[in-house]
Amino acid sequence: MKFLNYTDILVGEIPRQIFHEVKEYTFAGIEKREALGDNPGASIREEYVMEIPPKFESWLGNVCNSLCKLHTEDAGWYGVNDSMFRIEQMWVNVMTKGDAHFPHTHARSLYSFAAYIDVNDGDAPFYFIKDNQGTPIQIDKRSTGMIMIFPSTMIHTVYPQTTDNHRISVSGNIGIHFNC
Repeated sequence: MKFLNYTDILVGEIPRQIFHEVKEYTFAGIEKREALGDNPGASIREEYVMEIPPKFESWLGNVCNSLCKLHTEDAGWYGVNDSMFRIEQMWVNVMTKGDAHFPHTHARSLYSFAAYIDVNDGDAPFYFIKDNQGTPIQIDKRSTGMIMIFPSTMIHTVYPQTTDNHRISVSGNIGIHFNC
């Protein structure tokens, strides 16, 4: 895992065994077809609620705790450890030609992520906007099995899909839970 140069965007490969778990949960979510209910003004694509894969959640907590910075003592958080990270919500994105997701943030969480389950060359780029500067992330066949983790308040968008291929990804929000 590494941060993209000059950004708060962490990118890396999901370990193979954990990726297989995420993929199984992804296709179960697609089969169930429980609509996420996203605002139609924000998204033009199919999005489905999915169950949270336990090994993935544990791995993601470890990654966030060891590499991300928003929850550190320097930021005013004390006593945070791997086990406190929880995926608050997770959903499947199925994009087809013309589908897009308009600029937005995820204000009720600390970190957000996008993981790529089945993508193709020429798929629509993911785009981050910070301080009026854009950072496009090109998505292609090599993106399968990869994840991006970023601050939930970072504005992001997905450009319209221009190919006839299906692009399947999962997204979610990560919070910290203290035992009170």
